[in-house]
Amino acid sequence: MTDLRSHVIEHELPDLHPSLLSFLHSRLHGVPPQHGLDDSEPETMPGPAGDAPGMHVLVISPPSTFAHTVAQVLRAIDPACRITQAAHPSTISSADLSNASLALIDVDETADDAHALVHQLSCRISAPIVALSAAVDQASIDCVLRAGAVGYLPKTYAESLIEAVLRLVRGGERYRPHSDQPESRKRGRPPKASQASDAPLDVLGGLT
Repeated sequence: MTDLRSHVIEHELPDLHPSLLSFLHSRLHGVPPQHGLDDSEPETMPGPAGDAPGMHVLVISPPSTFAHTVAQVLRAIDPACRITQAAHPSTISSADLSNASLALIDVDETADDAHALVHQLSCRISAPIVALSAAVDQASIDCVLRAGAVGYLPKTYAESLIEAVLRLVRGGERYRPHSDQPESRKRGRPPKASQASDAPLDVLGGLT
């Protein structure tokens, strides 16, 4: 199975960025899970004692399985990561908003309009925003990207894909699922063209 997936990555998805190809190859051999969030709000989880300060990530979502998975992925990316979780941006302190290096917002878990919620958050922080949602239709994706999000992370993604997307955004890239359309506002390098594929990893076709 590992050899088959390696073949798919190398031959079916040749346009992926070299660093992402290397990352996906390493994931084929497995990465031990890290610690995630506990169920409380708002709560800040500091990185391990003695480590250099890591990134500060806002996870704006009520306690959920997906939020817990995202926290595990963030710990895998940066063991010293400090995570602040809250159900709504209004409950996050100004200090946490100003010190954030990344914000993940679950647009499904609020009564607010997704566009307005993302726009309000983008006006309050300078950090990149990634929307989390179960919706994968183009209208929903367009809505939050136009509002100021730089990435859109479907809840159907496995941990390896979540990690790949968050690493891209952390590196200054934008991410839009299932799309080869260039974004109107760039962050980092422009995306490369990709071809649609029926391979198991075809969801990666939109990655830069």
